[in-house]
Amino acid sequence: MKDFRKSQQGGFSIIEFLLVLTAFVIFLAAAFIGYRTLRANGEETQIGNKFKLMANGIRAYQKDFYGAAPYVACSGVSAWTTSASNNTIASCSALEQYIGSFLISGASPWTYTAYTGTTIGGGTAATTATGNATSLTVGYYVFTTEPIDNGYVQNVLNQANSLGYTCSVTSAAGGYTAPSGSSMIICTSGITNVAGQVSPNYF
Repeated sequence: MKDFRKSQQGGFSIIEFLLVLTAFVIFLAAAFIGYRTLRANGEETQIGNKFKLMANGIRAYQKDFYGAAPYVACSGVSAWTTSASNNTIASCSALEQYIGSFLISGASPWTYTAYTGTTIGGGTAATTATGNATSLTVGYYVFTTEPIDNGYVQNVLNQANSLGYTCSVTSAAGGYTAPSGSSMIICTSGITNVAGQVSPNYF
């Protein structure tokens, strides 16, 4: 009996080709979105870790210097690499040793400035990278991060506030302006001791 069915010819029809192409494009889009998400999460985690290093480094410095934060102003590579004539004088270089070299990387380094005075937002700011005649006294300190992508700056801000600082988002601080699409986080400590010169209290 004769078979009237047409034999199948090899190859894709135009509809099959379009379906495969569509599936491939969807796969590429999903892969790209996944890559962007992983990259953003990685950068967010990296900034969060740096923030913790900053906070813990300042506190470690205070532990070694009778609870006093350094009364110095650190903004820019030259300031962060300026050391004092001896280890009883506060300096940005000494503080950097407690925190990490990331402070001086990139076009806009992290900044730190200490103030004397009992009122947050007032007082007298340190103006040099090494301690001056200010002995152990009451004050506070302020620091800013490097520029952070606006896509995850809020999550980093939440982490910053959870560490006991009063933090906010800013577009310019410490002599630097964040590039378009990014911001910096500026944080202020509570009232604490500051000192331009005090003997170390090593254990």
